[in-house]
Amino acid sequence: MRNFGHVALLAASALSIPSLAFAGDASSPPLAWQHGPVNAAISATAAPDGSVGGTSKLELDTAGLQAAVTGMIVTSTSRDTGPGAPPLVQAVTDSGSWTRAQVGVSATATGPAGSKIAITGQDQVSQSVTPYVAGSTPQTLETQALSGNVTATLPLNPKLDAQLGAAAAQSSTRNASLGGTDAAHLQTGDTQISTGLTYRATPRITVDGGVTVERQDADLDGRTADQASFSYVKPKAGVTVTPWNGATVNLGAEHAVEPLNGANYMALANLSDRPQELKIAPDHAWQYRASFNQKVGAATIGAGATQSVSGTATELAPVAGGQTPASVAMKSRQKVTIAVSLPLDGFGLSDTQLQSKATWQRSLVRDPVTGQYRRASGEAPREASVKLTKDLPGAANTKIGLSGQLATTRNFYQVSQTTEIRTAPRLGAFVSYAPGPVSMNLSVDGLMGGAEQFTDTLYNGSRNGAVTGINAHKAGDAHISFSLKKKM
Repeated sequence: MRNFGHVALLAASALSIPSLAFAGDASSPPLAWQHGPVNAAISATAAPDGSVGGTSKLELDTAGLQAAVTGMIVTSTSRDTGPGAPPLVQAVTDSGSWTRAQVGVSATATGPAGSKIAITGQDQVSQSVTPYVAGSTPQTLETQALSGNVTATLPLNPKLDAQLGAAAAQSSTRNASLGGTDAAHLQTGDTQISTGLTYRATPRITVDGGVTVERQDADLDGRTADQASFSYVKPKAGVTVTPWNGATVNLGAEHAVEPLNGANYMALANLSDRPQELKIAPDHAWQYRASFNQKVGAATIGAGATQSVSGTATELAPVAGGQTPASVAMKSRQKVTIAVSLPLDGFGLSDTQLQSKATWQRSLVRDPVTGQYRRASGEAPREASVKLTKDLPGAANTKIGLSGQLATTRNFYQVSQTTEIRTAPRLGAFVSYAPGPVSMNLSVDGLMGGAEQFTDTLYNGSRNGAVTGINAHKAGDAHISFSLKKKM
């Protein structure tokens, strides 16, 4: 098997570790400049996972043209101080070592008769390093992704608009041994052509529909046997109703397709003796969704539900000598979300805002080991968060607050192991003070609770075999962040 151990380790990590996103900071930027229609700003960011970075933007806003150039870089490089790790690994790698940078451009122009054209482009670069494991060589995964999109809206009459769009994306992914030359190179492409109509039947009812034709291509190391193409037709339809003032109801259906996961494709394609029945393809499903939002004064409540059926998911499947990501059948997936934002003045708590969100999820995917249907690996059956913010009277622009998350349980499935992660309820606190152009923010995540209980169940050969051992350990700590910002 060529490169199997290298790439499978990357893919297993991708399936077993929650995805990371760019850190964001909604407060005012530390450096901001405005002159007429031109705005510029630079901000620093920090996240509870220890990642740090920064963002920048340059905006132009005129009567007929809005344009922006944005940039972002975020990195998380901790230290693995295990006694067996070599000095290089101790310095730069652990399970959360990654760096991402992004540059984006966008422009929207308004033409005659209400016509509009929007253009976006993006260049994203990322690098991650696998954790050090005794007896193995750490791997790097480097990716560069280019994408562009053009959308035109043409009014056909006062009630009917037509949309035409085109999108293209290319990515290059290289997997190599840290400090070595053993590498695999994957190139992918994604091309989409779309058309749609929006009909305003009445002032309170809008109907939209359209269809997108998509093709995704993959090429690993230029080998003909490792080239693949995936084509999809993606119809969609929806209706938006405003039954009364402040209320919005949305109903819709579509064929949803995810981009091909490059690391997963490389892991399977690099098997020299891969089973013919194992395939890897973009995850897709038919989705049906409904949502309701109501605003009353400063209070809002929203609820949404999504049902996905007849699709695919990606799970770890058994192969000779280990495991590999593979596409499996997804029978159904349901997700229900409720969100509330409520001022508490009516309850005797002046200048206090409550925000909460709860999510329930359930899926049925075919287990490639047992053949039975179960939840998708890593899915949290339920999640809930709450945030309480108090504006202090008599203290200019000073806020204090509490944030909390309820307990969650997730199960991750490998061929010969399952890992259950139980996260205890978590409480955090924050304070912000902005008396003038200077603002200060202090937050503590994990002030109380938040410990994670890991339970690994090991099996003989595969999960069809007998249990050979159970390992358990706990982890959890508090994250403190502080920022000092000044408006220009």
